[in-house]
Amino acid sequence: MTPDARPERRTSDIPLGDTSRILAIMYTIGFMGMAAALLLIDVPKDNQQIITSLVSIMATVQVGIVGYYFGSSKNAEVSQKAGIVARDRAEGSLHEIAAKAADGSPGTAAVITTTKTEVATAKGKKK
Repeated sequence: MTPDARPERRTSDIPLGDTSRILAIMYTIGFMGMAAALLLIDVPKDNQQIITSLVSIMATVQVGIVGYYFGSSKNAEVSQKAGIVARDRAEGSLHEIAAKAADGSPGTAAVITTTKTEVATAKGKKK
């Protein structure tokens, strides 16, 4: 089957970004509702261990949700984007240095290795 002959994907689906946010909000509301209900309702002795296990599991998932939206995953995403911008700037600078060296600009010689780049002027000082 050629790529042009493939049937189009459904476009009526909710984007995944919205779905994860909606599920996180619904889960958080449910978790808070359950916590409030446990404060108001006495749990029978026979069910206390089951309820304790359920609350522990739900609290662990809730920590993951809060961590994703407000914690380390969000910080890692921001750091990764900053790293990409820094890498792009560094690559642009390297290309600019190499272009100047290739043009034979007076007083500029580029020494390019796989680990670092240095620019020396005619006086021998590094910039």
